[in-house]
Amino acid sequence: MPPVLDLEQAGIKGEINTTTFQSEVLKWLNYVESKLGVKPIIYTNHVFGDLYLTHENFSNYNLWIAEYGVKQPTIPKTWNEKGWLIWQRSERGTIEGAVGQVDHDLYNPSKPFEVVKK
Repeated sequence: MPPVLDLEQAGIKGEINTTTFQSEVLKWLNYVESKLGVKPIIYTNHVFGDLYLTHENFSNYNLWIAEYGVKQPTIPKTWNEKGWLIWQRSERGTIEGAVGQVDHDLYNPSKPFEVVKK
C-alpha cells in the first residue's frame, strides 16, 4: 500500500495561510513520490478538503475520504470528477481478533488500485 497523508482539522494549530499550506503539502507529496516511486494517498474529509485542499493538483492523488453515518460520502470539490478510492465509513467497526472498535473502510471497486514503482 502506498503511503497515506492524513490531513484533518485537528492537525492545524492556529491560523494558517491556505496558499502556503497547499504549497507545502504538495511539496511533501512530490518529495515522497520522488523518493518512493509511488503516489501517496490523501486522507481527509469533505469539510477540510473544501477549505484547504482546493488546488487542482491534489486531484492527481487518490482520495481516502472519511465520512460516517451516510449512504455515500460527500466528495471534496477537487475530487468531484475523480471520486474516492477508499471510504472510511465508521470508526466503530468490529472484527474478530481485534480488541475494541476499529475503523471500517471500503475500497471503491470501480477504481483501479495500482502501486506502480518508477
